[in-house]
Amino acid sequence: MPGTIKLVFTRPVDDRIPIIPGGGEYGASRPYGSHIGVDFSARRENVRTVEGGRVVYSDNRAGSENKANYGNVVVIDHTPIAGKDQRHIYSLYAHLDSVSISSGENVEKGSMVGISGNTGTRQYYEGARKGIPKSRQRGYHLHFEIIDSPKGFDFNGGWPGDLSPGDRKDPMKDYVGQKVIIEYELTEEEIGKIHDSLDIEPIIDFERGICRFDLYLDGKKVGFFDKQKNEVNASLTPEELNRILGNHA
Repeated sequence: MPGTIKLVFTRPVDDRIPIIPGGGEYGASRPYGSHIGVDFSARRENVRTVEGGRVVYSDNRAGSENKANYGNVVVIDHTPIAGKDQRHIYSLYAHLDSVSISSGENVEKGSMVGISGNTGTRQYYEGARKGIPKSRQRGYHLHFEIIDSPKGFDFNGGWPGDLSPGDRKDPMKDYVGQKVIIEYELTEEEIGKIHDSLDIEPIIDFERGICRFDLYLDGKKVGFFDKQKNEVNASLTPEELNRILGNHA
């Protein structure tokens, strides 16, 4: 039985906050190579999830005055119900001043990730050494990535830096504001979990020859099963599927 994940990504920060010109764009030239994300000019702004999913990483990647790193960083898997050998799409939020979600949490689109900051940057460590108040420190921004990987990644045993740079895609060109559809195969276990979560209401009309079963989730109609055609037609949002299959690794 095939399944489909439909994702529509939003911006991680308010529309008024621009991408830093002259280097904050995806693919911009850097001393270490091309920039693999986008940098938003966000100084202590709310950062929100661009789609629903599961938090797979929430920790600090420390840097120094000589070498910047991600600082406080969160990674969300927007395809948590896909198998480990199937396509996964992740979003990454770095340099956060504070973090509001933890690894293992299921989150909905627009949930609070944290507050943008400058953790992990050279300016952060310089400011800490010199005792410069946060209000006067430099380097504040949100580094945002989309990682589109042909296979899932074990964040318990690794870090996104171990993934191929080719898996980092241009967030603003192909994802933010775009619909991304992923098809995958449901396992028998997943089919069973979905079946057990749905309420069934029979619709039988002998005069019109209708024999159908409407499918409901928490009182909301999500599809039907046509017994005569042996056809199932159901539509669940990523958040609903994620909740149903929440304990699926």
